[in-house]
Amino acid sequence: MGTYNLERSLLTVKDFNGDGEETAEVTDIVGNFEHRGLGRVASFPELRWRFDTDWSLGDFGASFSVEYIDGVTECGDAVGFGNVYCPDSAAGFGQPANTIWKNTIDDVFYFDLVGRYTAPFGTQFSVGVINLTDEALPFLNQGFNATTDEDTFRAFGRSWFFNIKHSF
Repeated sequence: MGTYNLERSLLTVKDFNGDGEETAEVTDIVGNFEHRGLGRVASFPELRWRFDTDWSLGDFGASFSVEYIDGVTECGDAVGFGNVYCPDSAAGFGQPANTIWKNTIDDVFYFDLVGRYTAPFGTQFSVGVINLTDEALPFLNQGFNATTDEDTFRAFGRSWFFNIKHSF
């Protein structure tokens, strides 16, 4: 039957003041992708979790991982990207309502699968698939690298690997 190891992690963000400064008005940016000037571009999903399971039996083993990232909303205007945030009424920030756009990024799931064999002489061989379902990188108009947020979402589609590790 083998040995199983289960791990999980959960991150939830309830409130986050994106200004980082003392201001008269607090802007809650949970659930949004925010572009607040050079170096302050980020996604703030409300919920993010990961579940890992590992199985081993003798010299053989396998791992399966599932990662979930809650969707985010990106806002901007026809004039410039830097001064429109995503409250319920972005027009309240001085931009005409007809110039404001919203881009909704759906929730995303990533699945990873790895198999391994450890030879009697101490060498371990692994083969795996990362992003098994080939989830596409979300498009963010204001994203800097690859028009996305690579700190939150995976920058590559499906990828394969083969690994050899030897312990002395």
